[in-house]
Amino acid sequence: MRKFRFLIIFLLSLCQAFAASEVIEKNITKRLEKELVPIIEKDMARLKVPGLSVSIVSDGKVLWKKGFGYQNREEKLPATPETVYRVGSISKLFNAIAIMQQQEKGKLDIDSEIKRYLPYMDFENPFDRPAIVTLRHFLSHKAGILRECPVGHYFDDTEPSIEETAKSMAGTILVYPPGLKTKYSNIGVGIAGHVLEKVVKKDFAEYQKEFLLRPLGMNTSSFLPENFIKEKVAEGYMRDLEGKQWKAPHFRFGYLPAANLYSTVIDLSKFITFILNEGKPLLKNETFKEMNTVQFTDKKDASGFGLGFSTSKLHNFRSVGHGGAVYGFSSNLIVIPEQKLGAVVLNNLDGANGFNYKIAYMSLGIALEEKTGKEILKVPESIEITSSELKKYEGRYERNGLPVWLVLRKEKLFYEPYGTGKQLIPVSQKEFITDDLLGYGERIGIMEEDGRLKGIHINKKLYKKTEENEQVKVPPPTLWERLIGDYGPDYNIMKVYEKDGKLTVLIEWFFEYPLLQVEGLRFKFPDYGLYMDEEFVFKEKKGKIVEVLVGPVSFKRRR
Repeated sequence: MRKFRFLIIFLLSLCQAFAASEVIEKNITKRLEKELVPIIEKDMARLKVPGLSVSIVSDGKVLWKKGFGYQNREEKLPATPETVYRVGSISKLFNAIAIMQQQEKGKLDIDSEIKRYLPYMDFENPFDRPAIVTLRHFLSHKAGILRECPVGHYFDDTEPSIEETAKSMAGTILVYPPGLKTKYSNIGVGIAGHVLEKVVKKDFAEYQKEFLLRPLGMNTSSFLPENFIKEKVAEGYMRDLEGKQWKAPHFRFGYLPAANLYSTVIDLSKFITFILNEGKPLLKNETFKEMNTVQFTDKKDASGFGLGFSTSKLHNFRSVGHGGAVYGFSSNLIVIPEQKLGAVVLNNLDGANGFNYKIAYMSLGIALEEKTGKEILKVPESIEITSSELKKYEGRYERNGLPVWLVLRKEKLFYEPYGTGKQLIPVSQKEFITDDLLGYGERIGIMEEDGRLKGIHINKKLYKKTEENEQVKVPPPTLWERLIGDYGPDYNIMKVYEKDGKLTVLIEWFFEYPLLQVEGLRFKFPDYGLYMDEEFVFKEKKGKIVEVLVGPVSFKRRR
């Protein structure tokens, strides 16, 4: 009798838990419709985002999915949750999972030297210590190799094979000793994918379809643009810093395992469920846990790269996932395992990951508030400030020799460090927040003293206003005039110019870096950003500059 009573109590408590869960889920979806949808629609118009699809997952269930704008703007085809996008570097997660499947089977060892699998894969080592490179290094971006490869790189539209692409790295120089620094590398993941092909004796895309995509129910996903998804693929759109947009090129990358996946928010929601299930049914729990542990560090709660997965914090909760960006597309996938929550946001505009992040940040914040009963999402209200007031804040600011600029354009204030510029939204008379396609959430505070502008606080760090007599003097025009100009293909023009007394490059349309002169025509990138510490070498023929080598990648002179 007592057992029966306990069973009744247990069933009643279970029913109450289900009922409470349903209430929470309904509250989340109501708030997303009421609070988030107007923000998305307003921002898409402000930022000229053609189309977007989003999905929110809780406890393995898709709570909310929606499409906004256009899959194809010219044909007025609406974006939906079924729209297929190129998801860029989210591909890297699938590559890493496939590698770890073979690790579990004993078919490969991620800690063996890469030459065990690819005997030709020697790297030029300019350092005193031995350089042993492994699959673990490649998967966690700790190999110290170049970002791009001589063949099959991001700017190469000839569509070489994975093998040709991987082989082109033989003999290239190490930028850092393996294991020392995180240096993001597309080709490192491509090499790992080629090792997988050799071990399983199967084409990479076919292996993914048979052993990952179909088992997860991702039936509208593929590493190749197969016929069954072609009609659903969104049109991708490029853009420049001036706001001009045009159709993106569409070609297969040589390092296909790193960047070539096509998918939908519905399929990637199934992948989020796989993450929430801690690797089931494809991996053992301990393997999956290792993949989500930051590599080559003993620090607890470290942020950085595990094996494929990026680990960070969102709303003070541990998060895992990855972002992606390829020609005409931007993607973000973020999961909060502790709260069984995840978000995937895909759009068809180049360089729009900051906008995607804002949507994920807000949607997951709303869900967390309803799940925890705590105030988590503190979104500041924007205010109006006249352009004459904003103009007072224009100028150059500096901290420890690092300059940033505040610039007024079309009555809007922009924050422009070296790297990527972002629009500032005023949230009070003296405080702004970055809110743009490439970034969201940085706080910029104005510091005045006796009514005079003294500097700005960027995420609580002080940058002092540079007075006119302290400005960097521009070197004589003749010093760099033959180097300044445009380089590269039509679909990815690189610009070289003078800024702040330094030779400067704008690469991949949005990313700006001051170049450091090594000697003569040899320069290098700074120790941060996309191409950290890689060489930037001008080549001349008969006294004229004809190309630039970014690492091993050639950019021909346009004018």
